[in-house]
Amino acid sequence: MDRLSMRRFFSILLALLLVGGQASAKVKEPANKAQATAPVKASMVKVPSIKERIDSFGERSRKTIKPAFQANDVSYPPNKMTWIALKKEKVLLLFAPNKKGKLVQVLNYPILGTSGITGPKLKEGDKQIPEGFYKISGMRPKVIAHVGLDINYPNAEDKMHAQKEKRKTLGGDIMIHGSYWSTGCLAMGNEAIEELFTLAHDTKYGNISVLFAPCDLTTKTCNIDFQKQPKWLPGLYQRLKKEMSRYPINESPGSKPKNVWERVSDKYQQSFDSIKS
Repeated sequence: MDRLSMRRFFSILLALLLVGGQASAKVKEPANKAQATAPVKASMVKVPSIKERIDSFGERSRKTIKPAFQANDVSYPPNKMTWIALKKEKVLLLFAPNKKGKLVQVLNYPILGTSGITGPKLKEGDKQIPEGFYKISGMRPKVIAHVGLDINYPNAEDKMHAQKEKRKTLGGDIMIHGSYWSTGCLAMGNEAIEELFTLAHDTKYGNISVLFAPCDLTTKTCNIDFQKQPKWLPGLYQRLKKEMSRYPINESPGSKPKNVWERVSDKYQQSFDSIKS
């Protein structure tokens, strides 16, 4: 660096130091230690509790879903439930035993937002929806997609496969939630998730099993290249198929089988169409 360049460099550096000193002098010192350590009272958004959420929309949701249980001779709330999510068909099917102990399909819900392709979730960031046998593990009264129900992914089976295959970052935070977009979750729309949230609350969410299947394995063969999938996947699909065969599955929205209530409305369809366009 020549002398002229060095002179300019030090001139600029001196000017910056002077400006920095003036700015520091304008900073007001706290009057005392208490003031210095006091929490910032920024505009913090209060997170509602589960009870507050249920108080807000629970009664309205019950008025919608209770008739479906009554029509199927199922007590409300039921002692236990199985929810089956069909990824290809984009539908969530709700089953419960009726008063005679027979499993019946009580409700159909269209899944408005999904992500990924056929196949299980294997790692964080793959945007895959899990496949397998899961439980609802918690309730979230405030998420960006309204409210949500936690799914216990990764479960023990997921962790076992990952350990054998030396996969460490499995991802998580899988939910059934509101809104119309999804990254590895099931987006149901806000009105539908309010009903599902209320139902999970009333049933006690620990009593709800959730099967995530690539498609209706009882009647279809999924379009998937098993050569590119984990070796254990065909076995998982066989077990899912066997379990699903216990349930009277009707996955076609709009067919309206007897006593199966569907959560489809013009409001949902219009909202979904506006998202797609």
